Amino acid sequence: MASVLEYITAEILELAGNVCEEEGKKTIQPRHINVGIRSDEELSKLMTLTTISQGGMISNINEYLLPKQKGKKVEDS
Repeated sequence: MASVLEYITAEILELAGNVCEEEGKKTIQPRHINVGIRSDEELSKLMTLTTISQGGMISNINEYLLPKQKGKKVEDS
């Protein structure tokens, strides 16, 4: 049991560290942990009902609702 918890903790910290590096920060914040968990498919399923304090929300806007960009050319393949 302890090894499973250690593995999950290491996985979460690795993902949070990657998010932290991408944002150019040096310390892991609850937001980085939340983004890391939600970006991983398996951890996201495991932690669906989990709330991380000060974690914020993951933005998920449907592409249909975004304004269309003018002047964008469509390339034919």
